This record gives sequence, C-alpha cells and structure tokens, in this order.
Amino acid sequence: IASASSGKPSRVTVEAKDPL
Repeated sequence: IASASSGKPSRVTVEAKDPL
C-alpha cells in the first residue's frame, strides 16, 4: 500500500479511508 508515497494518498486508500 503506497499511502502518501508521492505526496498524495493512493486512490484505494482515499476510497477506503477518506471518501472525498
């Protein structure tokens, strides 16, 4: 899981944690 690896959270992480 690449969370905030390049500055932005992965789409999977965003949808799983922060549904923007």
